[in-house]
Amino acid sequence: MPTYAQLDSEPEWAAQRTPPAMETELLAPLRRFYNLGPASIGAAGDNNHLYGRHRSFNWDRASRFCTNRSYGTSDPRDQGGDRDQYRAFDVGITDQVLYDASRRMDALVQSGRAPGVAEWFGTFDGRVVSGWYEGRPSTSDSSHLSHLHGGLWNESADDDALMRLLYQTITGTAPVTPQREDDDMAAFLAQDANGIAVVWTGAGDVLWRNISAVETVAAWNAAGVPGPFHVPSIGALGSPAPVAMTLGGGPTLNQIERVVDRELDEQSMAGADQD
Repeated sequence: MPTYAQLDSEPEWAAQRTPPAMETELLAPLRRFYNLGPASIGAAGDNNHLYGRHRSFNWDRASRFCTNRSYGTSDPRDQGGDRDQYRAFDVGITDQVLYDASRRMDALVQSGRAPGVAEWFGTFDGRVVSGWYEGRPSTSDSSHLSHLHGGLWNESADDDALMRLLYQTITGTAPVTPQREDDDMAAFLAQDANGIAVVWTGAGDVLWRNISAVETVAAWNAAGVPGPFHVPSIGALGSPAPVAMTLGGGPTLNQIERVVDRELDEQSMAGADQD
C-alpha cells in the first residue's frame, strides 16, 4: 500500500476533487440527516483504494499505483464529464438503517429511474453483501456489511437531479409526484413507527413523507379521513406493510391534500411567530 506522501507526489492525486453537485446535493445533506462527519460520508477513498470510482478517471489511467486501470474507465459512459472528479461515495450507516437504504437503492436501480448509477453495494440483512454493478445484480467485499457504497458513471457524477434523487432514496424521504389525472382516486393515510405521516395511493406511490405536523386525529376526521393508522415500517419505494388499512371508498387525494396544506401552513405561521 503506498503512503500518502507517495500518492501526493503524482499530479493526478492532487488534482482529484468532489463534484460540486455531489457535495451540495448529496454528501452535505446526508451528513446533516445522519449527523455524521466527512470521515463517515464522503467521496474520496483512502490509500487502500487503488482503483475504481473512489479515484478519478485520470488517476486510474495514469497513476503508477493503480492496480486496475479498466475499472471505471472503459465504458463509454465513463468517457464524458470531468476526468479529475471522484465518481463514488460511501455512507457510513449500519444495521437496520443500512438494510432499509440498501433495499431502496436496489429498488431504484431496478426501476431504471437512475441510469447514472453504475454500481451500489450494501446489505439487506447484515450477512450477505448485495448490490449492482454496471447493469446487473452483483456483490462485493464484506466491508459493505457496515456501509453503503454508490458509484456513478463519470458523465453523471456532477448531475444535480441525480444527486437529489439519491439523497431522497438513501434517506427514505423521496417525494413521488402523484398522477393527478383523477384527483378523486382512492388514497389512504398511514403513520410509521417514528410518528411520520405518510400518504399512499392505491397503487402504492408515496405522495408525502415527513409530515410530522399532521398528527391530530381531529384534523383528519374533519376532512373525512378516519386515521391515522400505525404501520411498523414503511419504505419509500415499496408497498405499505400488510397491517396498513385502506380506507374504503375514500378519502380522496383532494381531501388529504387540504389537511396537509392546512397543517403545514399552521406550523409555518407558528414558526414565524417565534422568530
